Amino acid sequence: MAGWRGGYPGGAQHKDRDRKGGGVPPPRQHPRGKGGRTLKILALDASAKSCAAALYEEKLLGEMYLDLGLTHSEKLLPMIDALLEVTDTEKASLSALAVTAGPGSFTGLRIGMATAQGLCRALSIPIAPVPTLLALKEGGSGFPGVVCPMMDARRGEVYTALYRGEEALLPGGPRPLTELLSAAETLSSPVFFLGDGAAVHREAIASTLGDRAVFAAAERNLLRASWVAVAAVKQGRFVPEAQASIDYMRVSQAERLRHGT
Repeated sequence: MAGWRGGYPGGAQHKDRDRKGGGVPPPRQHPRGKGGRTLKILALDASAKSCAAALYEEKLLGEMYLDLGLTHSEKLLPMIDALLEVTDTEKASLSALAVTAGPGSFTGLRIGMATAQGLCRALSIPIAPVPTLLALKEGGSGFPGVVCPMMDARRGEVYTALYRGEEALLPGGPRPLTELLSAAETLSSPVFFLGDGAAVHREAIASTLGDRAVFAAAERNLLRASWVAVAAVKQGRFVPEAQASIDYMRVSQAERLRHGT
């Protein structure tokens, strides 16, 4: 089936929302800060080769991303400063941060989490650690079927899950590609694949599912920080920065070599 670029059933309102907000419909409920105000969330992603930052308060206010390889330690903080500057936002006005918390690049996840925790500590604000697959799933929000976020885990495996709306049909985790395809084969509805894993394994997916496989446009395979913000709002879990942690989902290559596995 042809690739799907997003957009929502229901007419021009949804089309306009997709054009302005990058396919991120505002959730029905928003977490509230002091005095009943909606939270102004700075969302970050450094889980893969690209890195991104977004400012969100009931809607997307601004967003930036770079796809320059693993240079997050050099680029993430300047990107945050640039985003806050162009949106005329003072750091002191932020209510919370959201950040991808795994799976992904071990180094990138650590940079993203350390950056978010450092800002939260300095500003005395909470943090929302968001599972990367849950955030990536938001790139398929509005798709009339099952959404499958996929991240390449190498060695014939992917980090993946299957969602119908907010329901997880297959929990997020690392698994062989063959296991994912077997699960997808049992579904009667079309399946929307997005993420770098979908790009890497497109041929095998299409061969197995045929016309029921729908693939994201190339730009939608990059996780956007606005999706992290929306996932954080839906998840509704904001904690003190010291309580945030990363779920790598499997041991690093260095640890495998150390233990001979």
